[in-house]
Amino acid sequence: MKKTIIKIVTALSVIPLALFGFISCKPNEPTKPVVPVNGSILLSGFESEAEYLTMLFTNTIVKVEVNENKEYITEGTASAKLTLYGQYDYANKYYMDSPFYLLPGNDFLSKIDFKDVKGFSVDIYNAFTRPLQFMLSFDGYTIGYRTLEKGMNHLTFALDRSEAAHYVDLEFIKTIGFLVEGRMTDEEPAVLYFDNFIAQTDSGEYDEDLYPEIEVLNEFTFDNPLETKSFLGFGLSSSRLLEPRFEINSDLRYVMTGRKSMKITFMRNRNDTAIDSLGFRTQDNVFGNWASFSDLSKVKLSYDLYNDTDRLLTVSMRVFHSPSDSLVYSKNVLVAPYSWTDPGQTGVLLSEIQAEFGVDEFSAFSIAFEVTGLQESGSCLYLDNLKLTVIS
Repeated sequence: MKKTIIKIVTALSVIPLALFGFISCKPNEPTKPVVPVNGSILLSGFESEAEYLTMLFTNTIVKVEVNENKEYITEGTASAKLTLYGQYDYANKYYMDSPFYLLPGNDFLSKIDFKDVKGFSVDIYNAFTRPLQFMLSFDGYTIGYRTLEKGMNHLTFALDRSEAAHYVDLEFIKTIGFLVEGRMTDEEPAVLYFDNFIAQTDSGEYDEDLYPEIEVLNEFTFDNPLETKSFLGFGLSSSRLLEPRFEINSDLRYVMTGRKSMKITFMRNRNDTAIDSLGFRTQDNVFGNWASFSDLSKVKLSYDLYNDTDRLLTVSMRVFHSPSDSLVYSKNVLVAPYSWTDPGQTGVLLSEIQAEFGVDEFSAFSIAFEVTGLQESGSCLYLDNLKLTVIS
């Protein structure tokens, strides 16, 4: 008998491993030792229930079993069969995404220093009725998104260590996260088989100073890839897997000035009723050191945005003074299909924004862009030259 049932709904930081219940008639042996073989390290073979005890299945409901059917095994003698029931979201009437975590620093996964890791690979067999979205991360840093097609998926992920080093301690990784899209209420639980999770390694040399640190900016030119980390989705999201995705663009067709801009890709929500987020915004307190300007009537806030869709869009730029403000400054512009915004329409003087709030000292908590008219999943916008300019 090889069956494990795990039902856990609690916070990651407070889950004791003793909560996992297992029934087994098979001895549990550790997986292969963490020894580099031809530049690769086996992080998890998902071979036994004892190994599953070192993992965290949190904020979800999942049934975990040892699988010995060779159809679903790519390494070793077993793989992990996960039946993802998920945690029901009563407000939005679907099952939330299912996360689980590997915890480096145990008998099965002893490696905690990942500064020599340049990429990952994992084999996942999707026995569900449709493709599912999937995300790999460590310590909260997103390594990459993939679509799990029906059948066997051999997934690879490149790791930009120079970038990751700005957000995590590569010499002491504490969690490796797997996130799987949740099911709808009329769907049966998703069944996935996990096997052969590998880290690709090299000498461990990388340039931690390749990307300058991002502090408070008065201009986003997107020459530094870390600038994309200064943006978030705006508005409620039905899934972290469906939030807007930000990446550096070097296709000059979508660059207003310089050589780069930021591409923003939108997806439809879990209920397939609309685009998942209202738009996008800057992270808190990362843009605009406005107190450094003595005369706000001579400083202009402006941006350029390209609409790479076949629909007329309305873009509302909103300026938030603080996280508690119920009122914001907003300015709407229309953007024609496959066109840039009109430069004469997007700019606004800081003095106008300050007057709207009626405060003596003003600095932007966040700049948000609400976009109306997006319909298709995969719709793209390109942002360039979000900046403050002193005018004569």
